[in-house]
Amino acid sequence: MSLNITLFNALSALQTNQAAIQVTSNNVANANTEGFTRKIARQESIVIAGTGAGVRLSGIQRQVDEYLLRELRGVSGSLGGLQVQDTFFQRMQDMFGAPGSDSSISASIDRFEAALHGLAVTPEGMSERLELMTAAEALVRQFNAMSRDIQTLRLQADQEIARAIEIVNAQIKIIDELNSKISSAQALGQPTAELEDKRDIALNKIAEQLEISYFTKDNGEVAIYTRGGRALLDSDPQPLSHIPASSMTAGFTYPGAVDGIHLDGTDITTEIRSGRIGALIALRDGTLPDMTAELHNLATTLRDEVNRIHNEGTGLPAATRLTSSRPQTGTAASLSGTVQITLLNPDGTQAFTATVPAPGTLDAAGFAAAIDAALGGFGGASASESGGVVTIDGAGFGVAISGGTIDPGGGAPTTNLSDFLHLNDFFVGGDGTGTDYAGVIAIRDDIAANPLLVSRGAVQQDAVTGDYYVSTGDNSVVQRLAELFSQTLSFPAAGGLAQSGTTLAGYATEILSRNAMQYDNALTQKASQQALYDEMKFRADSMSGVNVDEEMANLVILQNAYAASARLVTVADEMYRILTGMGA
Repeated sequence: MSLNITLFNALSALQTNQAAIQVTSNNVANANTEGFTRKIARQESIVIAGTGAGVRLSGIQRQVDEYLLRELRGVSGSLGGLQVQDTFFQRMQDMFGAPGSDSSISASIDRFEAALHGLAVTPEGMSERLELMTAAEALVRQFNAMSRDIQTLRLQADQEIARAIEIVNAQIKIIDELNSKISSAQALGQPTAELEDKRDIALNKIAEQLEISYFTKDNGEVAIYTRGGRALLDSDPQPLSHIPASSMTAGFTYPGAVDGIHLDGTDITTEIRSGRIGALIALRDGTLPDMTAELHNLATTLRDEVNRIHNEGTGLPAATRLTSSRPQTGTAASLSGTVQITLLNPDGTQAFTATVPAPGTLDAAGFAAAIDAALGGFGGASASESGGVVTIDGAGFGVAISGGTIDPGGGAPTTNLSDFLHLNDFFVGGDGTGTDYAGVIAIRDDIAANPLLVSRGAVQQDAVTGDYYVSTGDNSVVQRLAELFSQTLSFPAAGGLAQSGTTLAGYATEILSRNAMQYDNALTQKASQQALYDEMKFRADSMSGVNVDEEMANLVILQNAYAASARLVTVADEMYRILTGMGA
């Protein structure tokens, strides 16, 4: 009987060591495989009737620290979000320029200012007028491009959200399939370590996209939940859904034109705060719209301040037709002083002058009627209104408006009648949403085509004759335009910038400085999170990774044990032959 037990012990040792050698060889083969964890062949002794009867393989287990893996996945999600921020902020730096860069919007404003100063020195110079138009056109193109680039980045962020959701859904499906295989194998007493490795890889990919919580059930299946406690996978998978936008404008916002992220019919967009998806949501709905609001604030202030002064003057020769660049739907609280309507000859001399006495509170139609009455049809000149748009037709004569002070009401600053009606604006463009004027700002078409229409001087009166005229060398208006850019203006709070008082170029610098600061913060946080991730990954790999030297040393032990077990079989066989021979 004892000889049989010896043989059984030896055979069980051979089988067990053979299985252990197979596990070791698999470890060595996958030493550099991403996501592979070291497997350990667990052995236990066989006891029959209180007597040792060999050894058997109790199971193949993974050598992992589950708590460390859980923490690593959380850090991975944070790092993924910071990597997204780094990419987008870097692109914004490349597109918009850093503070002090010659390609920045503040530098373009400075060049526009310099061109105005040049024209103020030589108001009759053609090259100075052309240089001014070149600087102005470059400025509006940069505003338009920045607005367009921001919406392009928002669209990209939204589409990347959709791709990230596809990744999450695909990995959830994989985990669901692995759950079924693991639970079945576990019920049959079969090893599940390799399947668990594959499931961990899928979990890692999900955790990079958004923050999750999860736990392992008694049957070996994993249940996965969102940060808000909503089930992504618990018995049955619950896929996320999001319809990406095909185009993006400042008016497309979430919630609204931009679709949310839905789970089982519920919008969970606001619950996703971390991971790549969380960072993309923050960029699409926060950071980038903030910059749009800031640029809108800058472009609107530039338009209003330049137009206010530009409307006080006229070009030479003056425009023969003035039309509101945008409708005036409001009613003036009051008009003080006397408005002068002057029709000018091409050389700037007076052809006709009339006054419009303060008519009290009037809207665009009322002012048009008052101006038309003052013109009295001279030479066919007229004024009309339609839908808040006023048109003054000089019938071939240049048209200039001077004098009078309008109180628009509603706390808006006082201005002149031409500015109130937007008749001689330099910057134009219609922004239907009222949120992105930077995207539409432009130079008035007739001024862009004929720089002579730029207001350089104002209508003056000859002290001797009493006639009105525009002087060739008058630079009074263009000088004020140039000086505007060194004045401290009030900018309301917008985007991420608080209310402030600064120059136009100074506010542009604040926009870029805030973007640069966000980029620097993202870089710093990314470096810190990367260091933490690398440290935790090193610890996790040290625990669960394969050390080839250690495996080879273990292989020698298993080889010796296998050889010893084989020797036992040989000895038992020889003893059986001796016994058999004795019986013969």
